[in-house]
Amino acid sequence: MPDNPELSSILKEIEEGKIVIPDFQRDFVWKPEQVRELLVSVIAGYYIGTLIFIKEMSANASPFKVKTIKGVKNSISDMVEIVLDGQQRLTSLYYAKNKPDYPLKGRKNSHIFFVDLEKIRDKEWDNAVIAVSIADKKRLKVVREKPTVIEFSDLFKLPSELHKLVRERTGSEEHADLALNLADRVKGYKLNIYYIDRDEPIETIVETFERINRTGTPLTVFDLLVARLFNYNIKLRDLLDEVKKYHKFAEVISGDYIIKTIVLMRGKAPTRKNMLEINPDDFETDWRRACESLELAYRRLLDKRTGYGVLDFENWIPYETMIIPLAAMIRYLKDKRLDSEKNYLKLDAWYWASVFGNRYEHSTDSISKQDYDKMMKWFNDDSAVPDFIEKFMPEDVDYDVPTQRSAIFRGVVSLIVLKGAKDFISGQSPEYEREKIQLDHIFPKSKFYPLYSKEYIDSILNRTIISSNQRKMGKKPSEFFGSLIKEYGKDKIIEILETHLIPEDALDSLLNDNLEDFKEKRKRTIIEEIKKRVFSY
Repeated sequence: MPDNPELSSILKEIEEGKIVIPDFQRDFVWKPEQVRELLVSVIAGYYIGTLIFIKEMSANASPFKVKTIKGVKNSISDMVEIVLDGQQRLTSLYYAKNKPDYPLKGRKNSHIFFVDLEKIRDKEWDNAVIAVSIADKKRLKVVREKPTVIEFSDLFKLPSELHKLVRERTGSEEHADLALNLADRVKGYKLNIYYIDRDEPIETIVETFERINRTGTPLTVFDLLVARLFNYNIKLRDLLDEVKKYHKFAEVISGDYIIKTIVLMRGKAPTRKNMLEINPDDFETDWRRACESLELAYRRLLDKRTGYGVLDFENWIPYETMIIPLAAMIRYLKDKRLDSEKNYLKLDAWYWASVFGNRYEHSTDSISKQDYDKMMKWFNDDSAVPDFIEKFMPEDVDYDVPTQRSAIFRGVVSLIVLKGAKDFISGQSPEYEREKIQLDHIFPKSKFYPLYSKEYIDSILNRTIISSNQRKMGKKPSEFFGSLIKEYGKDKIIEILETHLIPEDALDSLLNDNLEDFKEKRKRTIIEEIKKRVFSY
């Protein structure tokens, strides 16, 4: 193929299975607006960037597994050209022309792309392309009823068919000629292709992936390893698909985390370099061991009685990356038969000291390795307490954090979950379905702002989790808790408050609407709870 082929010939070869992509390439991830903007560029004749291909070769001679562009029904041709960079653009163009029946990213239904010939005539390029979901029947009807609007796919009809279609819709020879001219421009749009020689080593090709098109959708280490490990008959995507069938953790964390866990289990820091250089020997065995350990770590994190009380992993984990060293440590304890109650208390100490010490805020790969090494020594020697645990001071932690993104904020929420967080009204344990749990202000913002700043009121020291705040909504603590005491008795309310890490002596602060005093008393209780969990070994 020439270095500047026409779009029509590229789309034809995609359809014939002659232009393919590496199996390790990410899926098609563009949203409707991204596809629309690309079509605008093509119609206006703008440059859409260089594509990078490996020169034509036998499909059987490819250094890695290949697949057709998404939506292509034909099988892979005997001779292929492999797209190294440009998958999103080529798939978008193929999608707009062929209208395959699958949704674009973030949508539930497929889209159809239209062009407005009047906008084309007036060179209003940004408004010339329209994207409509097939589920939006009303908008589809409006768009299709406009005589000068045709589908982008119509541009690839035979010239006589296109001319007839537009003339019948518009009653205008001028519009019909305009459509033919547009079709010629689109089909004849020149693409700029840079070719890599088919004999380049796989390492060079993978390196190319990391350097090209930095503004596009970057490949993860996992994507790159799919190619490297394929040469060792390790089908990484198949392994990941299998994991997703049986392990809950795989629904919320990426394949990169499994690789990182393997690297750490093998005694190395889970850096990008060490991941890319991973030894393929015994890989599948270590993959299974890592997945089993990640599942155990995931369950421990979400255990709301004897674990770490994370409400849900995606929204409430203090540090997502902590699952990697946690899994590796659990694996070590089991492999060495050191999984005693004492050593799990040490593991708990590591977790809570790390969360409230903000230890996984930065440089998580190196910290994971340091922690793994120190904890292995401590598991074997009770006197080898890691320095970051010995020196940890809960009193030095800033608990006045107002943002839910903070690890300290999320850590305190987890402690409240573990204490029970009984419903203030029913006294029952909460239902932890995501849609039923609310994070509530004990002193409501509507009553205490602007007396106090929003940040001061939003502090985790003034927040707790409840199932519903309908009866509490907008009430001062004195009013709300005063009515509960009349209804259920003081002892019962004190018992419920303690499940929210609110001490008995803070009840007076609530009944007197004293926010400052309340926060100070609750802070002391939270500090004592953290001490208990860090220093119980």
